[in-house]
Amino acid sequence: MSKINDVRQSDFVVGERRKSESLLQQTAAGGGVGALAGVAMAGWAMVTSLVNGDGFLKPVQLIAATFYGENALTLTLPVLVVGLVLHMATSIMLGAVLGPFMSRSKPLWQSQALAVGWGIAAWAAFTFVILPKSNTVMHESTDRTPINWFIGHILFGLVLGFTPVLTAWVSREPRPKVMAR
Repeated sequence: MSKINDVRQSDFVVGERRKSESLLQQTAAGGGVGALAGVAMAGWAMVTSLVNGDGFLKPVQLIAATFYGENALTLTLPVLVVGLVLHMATSIMLGAVLGPFMSRSKPLWQSQALAVGWGIAAWAAFTFVILPKSNTVMHESTDRTPINWFIGHILFGLVLGFTPVLTAWVSREPRPKVMAR
């Protein structure tokens, strides 16, 4: 066997991405973890909404208000489905966009910091640009509980920061470094 055959393809780092990782793998991993991050954020929003006396499903109704307006405040099955689908689609898309920028060749805390920054950027974009124009019902509600809204996006980022771990698992390669050398 030649020396060349002893070197695994994954040992070559190309930019931020290992040669064995395709852009599609990283995007898919980001989308997958984005879905998990969306579930974590939704869980936080639903529990805090229940504790605040607004009802467990109120966050889903508020998201559906993008299409239903104030009619979304009357809970129906279509409102529930639209709210859940819109939230999950947004979470998957945000994760898929960030996925290729997550690196397994760096310590995990750096991916976590990048993803939390991404969560904060999403919070700012939704709070100051998107919701005021597309969903005034939800925008008014998030104005009443801004800390819960912000913490939800931090939680989203923290979960999304595990994208390199999923990428490693999918490609069957070693997990990312936890500590810098």
